[in-house]
Amino acid sequence: NDGLQKIGRSAFFGCTSLSSIILPSTVTEIDHAAFGGCCLRGVVLNEGLQKIGKYAFYNCTSLSSIKLPSTVTEIGKSAFRGCIQLREVVLNDGLQKIGVGAFSGCISLLIINLPSSVTEVDCLSFYSCTNLREVILNEGLQKIGEKAFSFCTSLSSITFPSTVTEIGEWAFKNCNNLREVVLNEGLQKIGSYAFHSCTSLSSITLPSTVTEISDQAFGRCGNNLREAVLNDGLQKIGNG
Repeated sequence: NDGLQKIGRSAFFGCTSLSSIILPSTVTEIDHAAFGGCCLRGVVLNEGLQKIGKYAFYNCTSLSSIKLPSTVTEIGKSAFRGCIQLREVVLNDGLQKIGVGAFSGCISLLIINLPSSVTEVDCLSFYSCTNLREVILNEGLQKIGEKAFSFCTSLSSITFPSTVTEIGEWAFKNCNNLREVVLNEGLQKIGSYAFHSCTSLSSITLPSTVTEISDQAFGRCGNNLREAVLNDGLQKIGNG
């Protein structure tokens, strides 16, 4: 009921018969593993919530959708990791950080639209989301972390906004259906193995702001990669 401010660490952890939860607007924080391992099917988060802690909904394997209110600024490490039935995630403006592995292993997730308030997608955030078909990155995003979208094997295209300055190591490794990559002016560095084993990629054009392509960034992209356009400004090409 109204008046409750915080759901504490592991408060409902492993409550395997719990199927739904409605949080009042007075709750500002869901702490570490608060609902981990619950069989939640319905979760209602209201305006007022600010932080979703580490492992908060980890392995909630029956959860199919989640909508975050605009007051949430941070999704903690592995908060929704292993939610294998999670198909729909709605993220609203106000969110600033998606933590390490926040949605990793969410194999049913289809679309993700990052609001412009998000400045960084941390490492492993969407790792091995094998049915993720569409990722919308908006202006405001600055960095894509290590292995953020690795093994997203259904992803076919990605367009980077001009605010992205760095694509982290292994960020899109083994995205073997990735056919189109649009890199815009503003990008400075492509990390090691960033697009390694993207075997459907046929061409790549680097903007003039890119100064470094790190080791194996496009390694093992196979016979389909036939064209690479490198522009003035490039200073370093790594091994492989």
